[in-house]
Amino acid sequence: MDDFDRDTIAILQQHSWPGNIRELSNVVERAVIMGTGRLVFAEDLPPYLLPPQCAVAVPEDPPYWRGRSLKDIIKEAEKGIIRKVLACNHGNRMRTARDLAISRRALQYKIEEYGLAGANEE
Repeated sequence: MDDFDRDTIAILQQHSWPGNIRELSNVVERAVIMGTGRLVFAEDLPPYLLPPQCAVAVPEDPPYWRGRSLKDIIKEAEKGIIRKVLACNHGNRMRTARDLAISRRALQYKIEEYGLAGANEE
């Protein structure tokens, strides 16, 4: 690791750091360990520091699930989560697979299954 991405630095600067230096130290150490390249990116930070657009939410209102099978609901949710995590990782499939705790091969299979191949290409 040589440096932090500009966006990552901005996220770190905007946080209030209620745990002060100890919390900051733990976050930096985790980010360096989680990083896979020469730069530490925002995606290497703990989820609570990430901007809202990277948060994954599942709709809870009844129209979402009414009249649908659990299997269909799970597939749609999985597709949305994969799309969101790919976007937050700027299309980086290795990071996305790591963040989702699946193999890159499994991710590739799901990208093809859900027709996400053109989305967020590396």
